[in-house]
Amino acid sequence: EVKKVVFLEKDQVKQTLEGFGLKIVFVGLVDRRKTALIQRRTRIHFSDALHVAIALENHCDSIITFNLKDFKKAEMFIGCLAPDALGKVPWPIHPGSFS
Repeated sequence: EVKKVVFLEKDQVKQTLEGFGLKIVFVGLVDRRKTALIQRRTRIHFSDALHVAIALENHCDSIITFNLKDFKKAEMFIGCLAPDALGKVPWPIHPGSFS
């Protein structure tokens, strides 16, 4: 999703976010039951619930996302921030990216 919005590759995004002092975690599998529970309680899409479950499994404090509309529904589980909440965003944001 980041590549579609800011046109950067995974390593470029990782390097940029690490520059803000954030810990970046690339993960694999997560418990499907936990994902389903998050989805039921928040009414978000399964793929978004999966992101929440993965973040929780890895003891993350927040999810940084362009999709605040959906992830705000999951704030009972985890915080969510727009990339610009980190301060000056060092990448171009094209119109409509927050819709």
